[in-house]
Amino acid sequence: MPVLYEARFDGSEAIRHYHVSIIRFYLDQAYEYSAQAKRDDEEGVLLASSVIGLMFSVMALEAFINEVAEDVFHEKELVDFTRLRRGYRCLAGESTVMAKLRILFDRRHGVAVNEELMTSIGYAISLRNNLTHYKLSELSGKHVLPPPGKVDGSDGEFMHVVDLTVEPETVIPPFIEKVTGGAAADAFNAVLNVIKEWGKLQGVIDSVPGLDRID
Repeated sequence: MPVLYEARFDGSEAIRHYHVSIIRFYLDQAYEYSAQAKRDDEEGVLLASSVIGLMFSVMALEAFINEVAEDVFHEKELVDFTRLRRGYRCLAGESTVMAKLRILFDRRHGVAVNEELMTSIGYAISLRNNLTHYKLSELSGKHVLPPPGKVDGSDGEFMHVVDLTVEPETVIPPFIEKVTGGAAADAFNAVLNVIKEWGKLQGVIDSVPGLDRID
């Protein structure tokens, strides 16, 4: 459980902790900006509200995981869980956040998070990570063109010819087109569902009163 009181019997000062949960604040911001993004969504237009909503949603989930973990694990176990080492490791294809979520639900309640919900969480985390660590070339839009042509030369050799005016065979949209109002709303809904599901397993009918999914 969270540390409440620390003291040494060597004459040094003791510390009494008072805890401030930030999950609900993050969730409220996530709801406000994601709902706005969903209302204002316009194809091909990147909205600040979409980015902010996504960020706050994943921040709320990470804060939830970190807070809950202090109540699930003893101090020494908590370090291993936080670093995902020893008995707590990522499965193939899992992000660190998804791994921690899986471990927490299994450790405390002996259940697995719904697969569809986990997929939604994974997508939201992927969007957040790409926004946070944006890579210009990797996340660019791509025109898939026919292979370069060949032109025979007079000396028996040939040259490769690239025609940049040819129509692309396929267009791969840039990553940023995935950051929509709908994506922000879906991220918020997924995080809210995770937190509410944890509350129900704890015996709390509505662990996030006054906050509902974005439709």
